[in-house]
Amino acid sequence: MFDGLWTIEFKTDFSFGTGVLVFNGGQVLGGDYGYYYSGKIDTTGNNVTGEVNVVRFNPNAVSVFGDIPSFTLVLKDGKINETSFEANATIKNTQGLTIAIKGEKKVDTNEAR
Repeated sequence: MFDGLWTIEFKTDFSFGTGVLVFNGGQVLGGDYGYYYSGKIDTTGNNVTGEVNVVRFNPNAVSVFGDIPSFTLVLKDGKINETSFEANATIKNTQGLTIAIKGEKKVDTNEAR
């Protein structure tokens, strides 16, 4: 039900960014102008949780968390439906910064075939 192409917006107290995600059977792949994402997401019921690895490929890019070459986001407190989701995430093994993530489904996997 959630598999497909999603656009995302992420926001911290200091910055804002956008990107794309592809949900595929619990796996997530995506990216933005400087980072690519890969991870696992659990969408049990209408909840969304998981971990997403974020890795810089553009040496000039700076994430919304600052000049970090790679990190793992831990998603929690998320809610998802067929067309949108919202979640909060933190950097794994770090305290402090929280990122708000909003997604909007653009293409269902079945439509793309």
